[in-house]
Amino acid sequence: MKSNNLFGKIGIFVSLTSLFLVAAYFGKAVDYTGVLLFGIGIVSGMLLLELDEMFLYKYYDAQNKKLTSRSILFLVSLPPLGLFLLTSTGSSMGVGMFLGIISILSLEMFNFRKNINGFKQKFLFQLKRDISEDEHILVTTVFISLSILYAFLVIFMGR
Repeated sequence: MKSNNLFGKIGIFVSLTSLFLVAAYFGKAVDYTGVLLFGIGIVSGMLLLELDEMFLYKYYDAQNKKLTSRSILFLVSLPPLGLFLLTSTGSSMGVGMFLGIISILSLEMFNFRKNINGFKQKFLFQLKRDISEDEHILVTTVFISLSILYAFLVIFMGR
């Protein structure tokens, strides 16, 4: 883990867990088990991405280090998965894991906001063409906006 991103990840964990606790408090009686599972889910989502970056890529792409968790297909599959998790499952841990994953990906995209080539190599390596600065801004803005939308949906749905 890079030390400059560690504080961002800790901030994401504390923020999302606090928002979940506030939502639970205003929604009904506080279910501390649900809050604990939500926190564990956030940590496991963050840990999954870290493990993929450090170790798991060796099992599917040992030479290039093209991470599946940063591929276009993974990024496109996240919004429908999030919608399913928020509307159809009652899993606090699953929702926490999902928010942990999209929050870390949003943080990484935000860190690459001024580096188009680095962004393309990290997230859009499956594209054969170069992306323009407008496309780079669009992808980053849409993904970060979806992340914020899902965090608010968790609050208002009282998960």
